[in-house]
Amino acid sequence: MKKNETIILLAVIAFIVIIGVATYNIVMPLIHEEGHGEAHGEEKEGEGFELLLKSAEFMKGKTTYQFTTQEKFGNVEKKFFVTQNGEDAYIKETVLGLSREVFYTKNSSILCFDFAGERYCDLANETKEMMIVDGFRGALFSDKRAEREKKRFEVLKKSGGLEIYSTKKSKVNGRDCVLIELKMDYSKLSLSDLEEIGLLPSDPAVSLVPYYNLTYCIAENGEVLSKQISYVYQGQQIEEGFTIVDSDYENSNIPPLPENFTDLTSSFQRHYGIFDEYFTCLKSYEKDRCIVSVAVNRALPEMCEYAENKSTCYGAYVSFTLDPDICDKFEGELKDHCFFTIALGKKDESFCNMMANKTLEQECIANFKQNQTQP
Repeated sequence: MKKNETIILLAVIAFIVIIGVATYNIVMPLIHEEGHGEAHGEEKEGEGFELLLKSAEFMKGKTTYQFTTQEKFGNVEKKFFVTQNGEDAYIKETVLGLSREVFYTKNSSILCFDFAGERYCDLANETKEMMIVDGFRGALFSDKRAEREKKRFEVLKKSGGLEIYSTKKSKVNGRDCVLIELKMDYSKLSLSDLEEIGLLPSDPAVSLVPYYNLTYCIAENGEVLSKQISYVYQGQQIEEGFTIVDSDYENSNIPPLPENFTDLTSSFQRHYGIFDEYFTCLKSYEKDRCIVSVAVNRALPEMCEYAENKSTCYGAYVSFTLDPDICDKFEGELKDHCFFTIALGKKDESFCNMMANKTLEQECIANFKQNQTQP
């Protein structure tokens, strides 16, 4: 498999695991808000399991809705917007200053990439495009998905592969929910059990990971407000999860379909090239300097949000690009120094007038007057 195709596959699998779709819907405990009213023993098992079944039922019968999630996979944070209205649906992923969009219609799917405001769209038909389209599709609610989820919980419980540690009251973004900590172990399932939930012993979710620790926070109506996952993959501890930022199960806001299409080959290369460079930076001893380099070379200042020192990164970006829009990332004197740098770099005195500090403003203007008096 080619390098870019491997990155595509990992990105899609990461989305599948986090959002909880298809057969890889699995999750674990991280630090959570302080809870109370913890249940134990059979009480916690019963309450927790009933809520898990209720979360599956929650997806039934919903054809008009929208929700936004904030997600994390390792060191990468991303945001998803999912909406559906009957047979039409739309999903947008935003990560590393980039976005991928999929429009689902009755007869086709449209895939779009967005780089710093430049948008490229085309009908999805190639294998690598369909990997994204089909992977994202699993985030949409459906009766079939609900039944699959319910069956998975039931089979795991029947086979001893589902162990609920605790249930306790908690909150997510001010909303009440019940926090359920549990473990899923697919090694406890027989071949017939795996077949019943659509898995094979050779599937990565079964063969490559011994078990999964999970945390769900489920609202009274069955909506999953947050989900966290932890598992060991090839000796490395992986943590990921999502939190619902907002949701509306009565309305849908699908953007207009794109009108201009272009070949996505170069967009694929650029998109996954940026991912590759970012993950290289994570392994670097000079992570922030590496991120600045990627941000400047790719014209993606949003990359600085992933630097340990965001202000230094944005400052370096301004020094290289003289982009005045970046000054809005700063406050107070740092913002004034940003305009100072741009004024001198562009040799444009008008940027001096944007400074709040009058002393710095006069110092900036003096540089231009000095240059005008020199022979």
